[in-house]
Amino acid sequence: GIKSVPGFIGPAGLPEELRIIRDQSTEFQNEWIAGANEKDYHLRNYIFQRNCDIIDCAVARAGDPSPEGDGVLKEIRGIEVGHIFKLGYKYSKTFNVSVLDEKGKAVTPVMGTYGIGVSRTVAAVIEQNHDEKGIIWPVSIAPFDISLVSITKKPEELKKIEDIYQKLLEAGFDVFWDDRNERPGVKFIDAELIGFPIRLTAGKTFFENGNLEVLVRSSGEKSDIDSKSSNFIDSIRKIKKLLENELLKLDDLHENS
Repeated sequence: GIKSVPGFIGPAGLPEELRIIRDQSTEFQNEWIAGANEKDYHLRNYIFQRNCDIIDCAVARAGDPSPEGDGVLKEIRGIEVGHIFKLGYKYSKTFNVSVLDEKGKAVTPVMGTYGIGVSRTVAAVIEQNHDEKGIIWPVSIAPFDISLVSITKKPEELKKIEDIYQKLLEAGFDVFWDDRNERPGVKFIDAELIGFPIRLTAGKTFFENGNLEVLVRSSGEKSDIDSKSSNFIDSIRKIKKLLENELLKLDDLHENS
């Protein structure tokens, strides 16, 4: 048998019939320190003298040399958004599931499973898209495209804002209309906290000349947009499209308008 001691096990002097497995990280240099298969002894400048199976088998730790030998490994935090793993025969045998193989013979299949966690995905998105004010939703998964904030308590003015709300809905936008009887600052803070990609504010200038203030949550950029213009809906679509491509510059909003 092989006489060795844990902590001093090495590839030197092993029988030829014994399979030796090397991690792929051992390929980037020739000489190594290895266990001498004798308590309290190691070999220096050891060079592998025989063919070994090279696989990715080592448990990586921070500070280990990289597999390519061009630096060291770093350890960072991650989040499991999805997973895939082997179930084996646990359920296929329990439920007596069988399929036909290429010869037409019934066999019990090996099962696997995969999935993406919805709540984990949301957590991962927020973790990567936020600031000190709150969430910054990407347009692709935002619960609403637009937060429409109305700054008035007058019924006749609220009716004008409702017309804008309906116009946006008919154009296919997901709109959250904040018509609460709250101060403007409270509404603005809440809109930033929730993270609506686009905020439209209907206040004094809207009732004077039809202009809405548009704010882009991700950049904080602001501009005015004429709700009476024939290009109003097209301009909102342009903002959303640019946000989807992360290319938005509000300076370009009024080009060709």
